[in-house]
Amino acid sequence: MSFKTRFTDLLHYMRDLQLTLADRLTDEERARIGTEQDWSAKDTLFHNMVWANFHRTRLEAFERDGVWPEREDGGDFDKTNHEIFEAHQHKTWDDARAMIRDTYARADAYLGRTSENDLLAQIEFEGQQRPKWRMIAGDHVMHPMIHVWEYLAKHDHSALLSELFGESFTDRLLALSDDPGWRGTTLYNLACIYAMSGETDRAIEQLGEALRLNPDLIEWSKEDPDLASLRDQPGYQALYD
Repeated sequence: MSFKTRFTDLLHYMRDLQLTLADRLTDEERARIGTEQDWSAKDTLFHNMVWANFHRTRLEAFERDGVWPEREDGGDFDKTNHEIFEAHQHKTWDDARAMIRDTYARADAYLGRTSENDLLAQIEFEGQQRPKWRMIAGDHVMHPMIHVWEYLAKHDHSALLSELFGESFTDRLLALSDDPGWRGTTLYNLACIYAMSGETDRAIEQLGEALRLNPDLIEWSKEDPDLASLRDQPGYQALYD
């Protein structure tokens, strides 16, 4: 399977996960109108899609013009997030699903006109070099993952969190790159999933490998609340001896 096919599969997984999220929630959660301090699941999806479209559009402008366009909000993320919330707060689940389909259809169209070599090529952004696919994955996979994850964890959906972001999702991420930083971060997230799901031994095993691959995660791992259930375990403590 080519890299481009694997990458497309990952995007489609995240698309379908978000399209069907409402089906896995309670009636109360589906009907709830969120607040700016406590988003509903629907608020979360609109937030994810607006940012994915924004960053993909900027990438397309850079490829066309050779320079990154200036942000209209001047980099004020709080202001933009407020405007996103206000604009979409009372929209329906059907509106959310339509936006998800449109967002990933545009991503598919982008991939269709982008060669595999171009996806793997390095691109400079904010003083750093990174593969182009990492930028697309950041906006269409990792950023949505973070917010859906936060929602599920906050609302005690640990089983669903493990199902959606556990081994199947992890395998898709690992299939994209041998870079130790990427693999370490991916396994670290899996360790967090296991820890929150009560699978202590598996969590410690994955965490040890994650920290070996990506030592930059060591200090954060000592205070990450997602790993709180492991802190009294000898196996966890041994990782830091």
